[in-house]
Amino acid sequence: AEDFCAMMGYDAGQQLQVVPMETARNWCPQDLSVRQLFTHVLDIFGKPNKKFFDTLSLFAKDDKEKSVLESIAANSDEGKAVYRDLVHDYAHHADVLKKFSSARPPIEHLINMIPTLKPRAYSIASSPLMHPDIIQLCVVQVDWEVESTKELRIGEATGYMKQQAPGAQLVCAVRPSA
Repeated sequence: AEDFCAMMGYDAGQQLQVVPMETARNWCPQDLSVRQLFTHVLDIFGKPNKKFFDTLSLFAKDDKEKSVLESIAANSDEGKAVYRDLVHDYAHHADVLKKFSSARPPIEHLINMIPTLKPRAYSIASSPLMHPDIIQLCVVQVDWEVESTKELRIGEATGYMKQQAPGAQLVCAVRPSA
């Protein structure tokens, strides 16, 4: 989130007060920092949909970038090719904002442009008979290499868990399996 905030020109420590609106696309806590918004609420590493490109085009100051974003949203032949390349490279919202650097929507617009993080489900690997007060998870780190850049990518949730110190407590919920 720090790198993303720096790229976007946001102060990661700035406190926000979000006023919920009935028409808002996403749920968001009312009081949080910019860092928390981009770490715990918005899925900046998720795959953008065509509507994201359309809305992003409204903020592009560079005419060429604006044209490319509009072509993606309009599903033109050029736009399909650019979109196909982005999908092939597993481009996420942050990648697109980096690529189209003249488009810098204000935070209040990004809250509606980028979906919220979705809960991740993991299998419980421990038995309540052996460890009644502890839940142990079986987690496999998701990682892959972006073919065009050779950049190693790590899954958002598993990457977050890997960064935590042993014994760290994480917020979770237990749900019965289907």
